[in-house]
Amino acid sequence: VEGGVDLLWIETMSDLDEVEAVVEAARDVCDLEVATTLSFETKVHTMMGVSPTQAIERLRNLGLVAIGANCGTGSPDAEKAIEAMRAVDSDVALIAKPNAGLPQHSNGEIVYSEGAPEMAEHARTLSDLGASLIGGCCGSTPDHLRAMAVTLGIVTR
Repeated sequence: VEGGVDLLWIETMSDLDEVEAVVEAARDVCDLEVATTLSFETKVHTMMGVSPTQAIERLRNLGLVAIGANCGTGSPDAEKAIEAMRAVDSDVALIAKPNAGLPQHSNGEIVYSEGAPEMAEHARTLSDLGASLIGGCCGSTPDHLRAMAVTLGIVTR
């Protein structure tokens, strides 16, 4: 806090008990706002089996400034998670920070399956579904983020 932190961001979570424990611990040491995201993977559930509906129903009572999805299997699953969360709560601020697709090996390097134009179109869809904080996670590059910002009208180039 003394160093200028504005917000505590708890991300890539998979278990609701762990989210609650971290939020409680954060509030024990400071008064900053807290945001959290879970990583939704196979069949739009976390690795611990939490659905977006379960997440929003339980976490919206913690007084978080925003809740959402990050990492995971890419933008299409993030869209499903955001859509499910928005269906449960029309007021909560939603975060969407998907991976740039899935990692693949190519010529000895790791590359991600979603290019900047594809991720930018998904950013538009995420916004239309109700996400108000949109970014990228694994595999996202400055080109991805720039394309997203242009598509969302945040910057012109």
